[in-house]
Amino acid sequence: MKGFVFSLDSVIALLILFSTLAVAVTVMNTSYSSLKHYEVYRYSLSILKTLKKEGFLSSQASALVNGNQNQAESFIRQKLRSVFPKGLRERITLYVYNGSQYVDSYSVTNPKKAYPGKQDTIISSRVSFVFDDYEAIAVLQVW
Repeated sequence: MKGFVFSLDSVIALLILFSTLAVAVTVMNTSYSSLKHYEVYRYSLSILKTLKKEGFLSSQASALVNGNQNQAESFIRQKLRSVFPKGLRERITLYVYNGSQYVDSYSVTNPKKAYPGKQDTIISSRVSFVFDDYEAIAVLQVW
């Protein structure tokens, strides 16, 4: 009977040990993933604020509204390539309003025609800005 009790105690101890390890690994992986997503969010928001401050968003939105869509898309894609590390994919969408009236939206992805898959986590940041006689919201999605 002593051998049975001893082996039962060891089985319970191992069960507790493995359960604790499983919980610890899960928490660590979740924390790391959340931290990585937060860093990408902060980086993308910083880029949007910088593009707004430089006047880049205003000038490209103005070009889009005035019919220079190909040139503006090319400049935006080139800018996204220069500020984001390889391996990330980005889409910036500009929603343009005139007063309270919706005018149009323009979306540019980098690389061209890149779309998120089901397994991708999309991280979004946004800023608003004013150009010419319009208001706009820029939404930057990274995956």
